[in-house]
Parts: sequence; C-alpha cells; structure tokens
Amino acid sequence: MSLDAHFSQLARRIEPAAIRKVMALASAPDVIAFTGGKPAPNLFPLEAIRQKTSTVLDEHGPESLQYASTDGYLPLRQWVAGRLPGDIKAENLMIISGSQQAIDLVGRVFIDPGDKVVVAAPTYTAALTTLRVYGPEFLEVECDGDGMLPESLEAALQQGVKLIYAVPNFMNPTGVDMSRERRQQLADLARQYDVPVLEDDPYGDLRFEGETPPNVYELAPDRTIYAGTFSKILMPGLRLGWLTGPPVA
Repeated sequence: MSLDAHFSQLARRIEPAAIRKVMALASAPDVIAFTGGKPAPNLFPLEAIRQKTSTVLDEHGPESLQYASTDGYLPLRQWVAGRLPGDIKAENLMIISGSQQAIDLVGRVFIDPGDKVVVAAPTYTAALTTLRVYGPEFLEVECDGDGMLPESLEAALQQGVKLIYAVPNFMNPTGVDMSRERRQQLADLARQYDVPVLEDDPYGDLRFEGETPPNVYELAPDRTIYAGTFSKILMPGLRLGWLTGPPVA
C-alpha cells in the first residue's frame, strides 16, 4: 500500500535534490570529482572536538543534555553575534541546522505559491530545491565576473518580487565574488523596490587574501536576512549554522 495519494499539495511539490544525484555520481571510484563542496576530512579537528566534548560533559553535563531554548544556546549565540560584522544582537540570532534550514525557514515565512523570487543564473541548486516547495516563480538574473548585473536585477524587480536570494561571497556554483559596488547596488535596489534579501554566506570565511567587501547585511540591515554556517570552516557533520535579520515589529 502506498501513501502517495494522501500527500499534501506542498509535499507533491517536493522534488529530488539535484545535488544528491551529482554527489552520487561523484562518489564513484573511477571519478575525479570537482562537484562537492566537501572540506578535507584530514583537517577536521577531531582531538580538539573530543577534548571539548569531554570538558562540556564534565562541567555542564546535565545542562548540556537538557531541553533548551529553540533559539539555541545563549553563550553560542553571543559568540557568533560578536564575531559577525555589523551590530548584531544575540537575542536577534538563532542557531540552526545549517544553511539549508535557514533557506527553508525563510521560504516558509516569506513565500506564498506564485510569488516571484530573484536568483542568480546560475545559483545553488539545493536552494532552488528547498524554495520550490513553497511554489514560487524564479526570476533569473544575469551575472558577470562582478556578480548580479544591476540592470538585469532591476528588470526582475520591476515585475513585483517577494524575495531576493543571493550568495555574494564566492557564489555557488561559479565562485564569483560579488564586487563592493554590486553589493551596494543590490542593497540600494532592494530598498528602492522594498524587497527582502536572503544573504546565504557559507563561504565568507574562506577568503585567504584581498580586502573583504561588506556583506549585504551590513549595507542594508533593515531588509536583509543573513545566514551562515560552520560547515565549511569546521566540519559539515555538525549541521550547525546561524540566522539573523531585522527585528520583527
């Protein structure tokens, strides 16, 4: 007996993630894979994690294993807020299960079926898969070596847009790093057309040289939801990230 006939309309919109198919192909023994954004496992700080886990259990055992606020452990939220650029308050930041949950939460809050969502062409395929559950129409914006083209972005915004999804730091899959000028133009257009921005920043801490341009969140904190993750800088198996944005009125 199959339960498919009882699925909700939302569940029927769920499609297999394209990235899963790609990763399955990449795992074949005869394939040299350039596809997955996997950090080198030999760099995982296993001994440090082992020691810190032991310390936490020794000093805060019952507390660390008990129910807690759904926003996440307050000292961790304070630490994350303190290391991020801009004036971010711990009470306005939540710990989440990686960037994918951030994308899902934002989609759930902002998108109704038929809403238009701006994305770069191309963009992170798993973000499209996650947001597609909520029934949006994607408007693709042309890009060059500096990021989203302002004229293409504005043409999309003129169609009435509910959300802009952007990866300014080392865009997935192209690796393009959005220039300071383009970030400012994105922030200005978002304000002009009164559209919220979901800034997905899993790669920002992987910058090894050159000046770090401001995040869109710094340029337009009043309309940017900012998501980050420890997956690329610590280890992805923790499924640990954060999400912040302007306070709800």
